[in-house]
Amino acid sequence: MSLNSFAQTLKSFHKPGQPFVVANVYDVLSARAVASLPSRKALGTASYSVASANSTPDDDLDLETNLLAIKGIASVAKEFNKPLTVDIQDGY
Repeated sequence: MSLNSFAQTLKSFHKPGQPFVVANVYDVLSARAVASLPSRKALGTASYSVASANSTPDDDLDLETNLLAIKGIASVAKEFNKPLTVDIQDGY
């Protein structure tokens, strides 16, 4: 599935009056556990989750550690053909 297709799929989950809940994952194992659930349509992660899993305050999480975790999570999302949303600290 192309990046645009994933974006369109993720957008299609947002419907007025029907909350779309994304489980926040923090590493490959949590991503695999959530992705294997048929009720989970997408995965989400954030720097805070990755930092906590690495026993690091969010403000001290370095970009390399954050991106390495996201790379692993993204591979699981791709394996299960599910969109992934990522909140990267200072990613704006």
